[in-house]
Amino acid sequence: MSIDALQSKIHKLKSPVMVGLDPAPALIPPSLIEGEVIPTLKERQEQLDAVSIPPGAKYLANQRHTSTDLTIEAWKHYLRAM
Repeated sequence: MSIDALQSKIHKLKSPVMVGLDPAPALIPPSLIEGEVIPTLKERQEQLDAVSIPPGAKYLANQRHTSTDLTIEAWKHYLRAM
């Protein structure tokens, strides 16, 4: 999104909070996904796995782990489809 388009949307909506800055997945280079996104997700998961989880939080920790695994698989699937 160009800065002009961004400013136009901010003025139209009268709020910068309502303007999305997320890039469309098609605009993200595959090399960035393979070289940065997926490795960063894996690294973050390894760091979180190293943290001691209290018994009452194990369910949420498992949910987070599952979510990260699914996100990584979704990116890999996206790359294969390109």
